[in-house]
Amino acid sequence: MKKILFLLFLPLIMEGQIVNIEKERLADSLSNHWSLNAEFSFGLSNNSAGRNLEGSGQLRLDYFFKEKNKFMLMGAFGVNRFKANGTDNVTEIENNNFIHLRYNRDLTNWLTWEAFTQAQINEVELVLFRWLIGTGPRFRILKKDKGHIYFGSLYMFEKSEEQVGGTEDVINYGHHRLSNYLSMQYNLNDKFSLSHVTYYQPRVDNFNDFRIASETGIEIHLVKNLTWNTYFECVYDSYPPISVIELRYQIINSLALTFGGGK
Repeated sequence: MKKILFLLFLPLIMEGQIVNIEKERLADSLSNHWSLNAEFSFGLSNNSAGRNLEGSGQLRLDYFFKEKNKFMLMGAFGVNRFKANGTDNVTEIENNNFIHLRYNRDLTNWLTWEAFTQAQINEVELVLFRWLIGTGPRFRILKKDKGHIYFGSLYMFEKSEEQVGGTEDVINYGHHRLSNYLSMQYNLNDKFSLSHVTYYQPRVDNFNDFRIASETGIEIHLVKNLTWNTYFECVYDSYPPISVIELRYQIINSLALTFGGGK
């Protein structure tokens, strides 16, 4: 099934540094050999306060082969810049870009092996460049008609280049982390469903250095092919870049139009 999401309400504030791939996986149960998903949004406003330019986009490709294998390639960008009237200063509210490649291999009906790599830039959060590579198992805890629960525990290596807030100094480091997640979805009926995902990513050599990301979503099927989605996301980083706050959150509302299907 192909899906295009038309965002009516853009995020209230910036995205976190943990990219929620699990949300993309929860969105569809695909039986196609391949599926393409595209999402774009642009906006320009000019008023008494100043001029605001914002835009976001996402492209995702899923490819299935030999029944038990799946590749997912996803890239996205988000930018939001404001220029106050009477000044030449441009405030960058958001500048976040990433690309993610993931491979899944079904070993049994309850165990999947995953491998992934990801590159990301988030200049507002002072992440000049971050590269991840990791692998590990994904367990199916429960799967019923009403919903499912999955748990994953992956190892990943993180290479990051961060700017020191208020200076031109740059810090480079490489860390070994665990990436644990628990994802759940419950279908109350054919019109209403709930989903929740939590990530916990501690450093292997220092468990006091960790990130937690959590997202809870509500999906309401209004009419055929038309769905309303609301997501609340929050990210906590115990050791963020200097001058970056530890806790960040956002609320997203979107209207989804779906079409297509079949092989």
